[in-house]
Amino acid sequence: MPRILVNCHGGRVVGPPINPPQFLVPAGVSIHFYIVDGGILPNNNGWNILNHRLQRLPGNPAGITTIGPNLMCQDYYGVPYAALGVANGIQLEVAGRRGIPYFDTILAAGGGQNWANPAANTVQTQRVVLPAVQGGAPYARSVVSLSNIANCPGITDVDWISCREHW
Repeated sequence: MPRILVNCHGGRVVGPPINPPQFLVPAGVSIHFYIVDGGILPNNNGWNILNHRLQRLPGNPAGITTIGPNLMCQDYYGVPYAALGVANGIQLEVAGRRGIPYFDTILAAGGGQNWANPAANTVQTQRVVLPAVQGGAPYARSVVSLSNIANCPGITDVDWISCREHW
């Protein structure tokens, strides 16, 4: 504890450079993925996983892949995905009253296809130009990177309840 739940559309850029960006998972942090690299997580599956995590239900679904501390991990971008509704974004587990933790939204979708401002001292957003999708032109997007999320102060687990699409 604490965990960060990432619920958005996600992916990574493939192609040049030949070696896609990777990062070293910080000591004490594990990253859990729920779809294979290159896959699109169906909304219903994502909602079920997120619901289990948010409600702290027994029998939480296990990740398909977990990358532990001090190992290399592909760096994915998370982009706002309005179809996910109010849960679109990043929730941080925080200590509640009487020792009962709860999840607080630290980043949510803003206007258009942009992230709103994140909570102070948590994650950072950035603008990047992503490659063309389905024959379109490259476009600038507001993103948050998995490497930045994994380095959020004090966390132990990142649940990437998001796509791992290749762009």
